[in-house]
Amino acid sequence: MPMYMNWGDAGEPAIKGSSRESNFVGWIKVRSVQLRDSGREAVLRIEDDGAQVQGAFYRMAAGGDRMPMGPWSVRITQRGQDKPHSHDSSIALSGVLVAGVSIDQPGQMVVTLRFLNAELDGW
Repeated sequence: MPMYMNWGDAGEPAIKGSSRESNFVGWIKVRSVQLRDSGREAVLRIEDDGAQVQGAFYRMAAGGDRMPMGPWSVRITQRGQDKPHSHDSSIALSGVLVAGVSIDQPGQMVVTLRFLNAELDGW
């Protein structure tokens, strides 16, 4: 099932992804999410290879001045299957900082996030 991430508050994404999926326009495409370190760290594999997305994460990880470092609010949503009684699952992270960024393979990057709080709905 596809996953998408809205980086910023509940409104317009602060980092524009390339998703054109209904209800997720402008969100960042995510391939996988792994929570670790007692639920205070998330490792994301991001499939969104847009220059704006990659540049924003690199600047935040390095403490660059073009994009505020945070803390940010982030929502990661896994779209429900097109079946009766299916629903979207989401993780809402608050107090998020970018701890690391690397390129996994062409078109994919690995982003490590540290956060203060996680609210899981349907995972």
